[in-house]
Amino acid sequence: MDGTKQISTKKIVALSCGDAGRAFIYGIIASYLMVFFIPSESTSALPAFIPNAGVVFGIIYGLSIVWDAITDPIVAGWTDRLEHKDGRRIPFMRLAFIPYAVCAVLIFFPPVAGTSAWNAVWVGVFLLLYYAASTLYFIPYSSLQAEVVNDPQKRVFLFSINCGMYVLSSALVYGGFSLVDVLQNAGMEELAAYRLVFVAFAAIGLLLMMVPVLTIKERDYVTSYTRCHEPLWKSLKAAFSYKNFVFMTLAYLIMWVAMTFFNSAQVYYVTTLLGLSKTYVTIIAAITIVLGVASYPLINKLSAKIGKKPLLVFACVAYILQFIAIWFYQAIISVISPAAFAILIGVVTAIPISITNILPAAAFSDLAQYDFICTGQKRTGMFLASKSFILKLSDAVVVSLSSTLITLNSVDGKATVEGVRATAIPALIASIVCLVFYALYDDKGITAKIREYNEKKKAEEKETEISE
Repeated sequence: MDGTKQISTKKIVALSCGDAGRAFIYGIIASYLMVFFIPSESTSALPAFIPNAGVVFGIIYGLSIVWDAITDPIVAGWTDRLEHKDGRRIPFMRLAFIPYAVCAVLIFFPPVAGTSAWNAVWVGVFLLLYYAASTLYFIPYSSLQAEVVNDPQKRVFLFSINCGMYVLSSALVYGGFSLVDVLQNAGMEELAAYRLVFVAFAAIGLLLMMVPVLTIKERDYVTSYTRCHEPLWKSLKAAFSYKNFVFMTLAYLIMWVAMTFFNSAQVYYVTTLLGLSKTYVTIIAAITIVLGVASYPLINKLSAKIGKKPLLVFACVAYILQFIAIWFYQAIISVISPAAFAILIGVVTAIPISITNILPAAAFSDLAQYDFICTGQKRTGMFLASKSFILKLSDAVVVSLSSTLITLNSVDGKATVEGVRATAIPALIASIVCLVFYALYDDKGITAKIREYNEKKKAEEKETEISE
């Protein structure tokens, strides 16, 4: 942070509205896209829009995420080098939030009522447009978050507020399953009910994403002299020159592999494996979010006392136990009820999810500041985009594999018990590997360097004031 102002808590909340908006719109895609286009064979009356949905949808979704990954470093290079009176980040965000919301909704309105290849084309086109708009908003947005704070512990506080708003919004998104049930009970068809819920969520998300664009004056917090003038690929290469960045990126990447399997199959775990209604998805999400948000002060205190790494390792252990439990779900529900098992998973993973939502984001921002201290180049956008680039390439593979696994042995392209259960195995392996990479990350060395730099800057400023 190079500007003249210290960002206030009020402005942190305003800035965090951007991610709260993303929770609504991204939540439509993350929580409902696969459920909508690969409906469960036992619990849904949704039509099969895409032929051979398990494979075709997986290919479409995977390719769109590859596109998303490719555009990340390109947009990062643009925003790091932008010269504009309103800053480097806000101008991009201003252009993107409306297309982001609109394209997310249009994905769910394919032109043909039944199964058709044209529907596959429609979904593919609007997924590409959706991800392009997402990149134009959230690469600059993430960079702005990293730049408005220069103290590692205050950065954890910022991402705690940000994460809290994100997960509370996500809770409302998970409530969409209950809203669909309510609308169906009122006489609305399942297809129309889903679409109405998606339009409502996108509208709320759009309004929230407007807040930082309209209320944050970037120039108050980040001045122009730290602009990065390096070419795209040189800047990208520089980001991967730090071994700690590589460790954190690989750890976060592999953790995301595990969580993508979990998120893709979560509804199926509840409905297909445990035989519970979609309402339980909302109940479990509410329990996880309430307990997770309540743990934020504890995570802040512990990260200040013992560092980020021990908490991230703990989270990986919890995920390992979770996926083992899902694989052996039949043995567990022979002892406790399916509802109790589902709720137990929500309770046990609440704090680990909060840890992995808050601390990696703070760590990547630490690494971007560390790079600035060492080189004098402000490559925040490229640091965050480099992480995102690798992450999304793996995500493309995972999503394609997940959709194929979920429909294992299916005769009609819908989810099966064997397929849903099988998603726990790659997620378990990913959690174990993730633990190793988090253990290699030198969190204390990075934060010590930043604190030393901040203290030196403060001493220099005090000497300047005295001399004047």
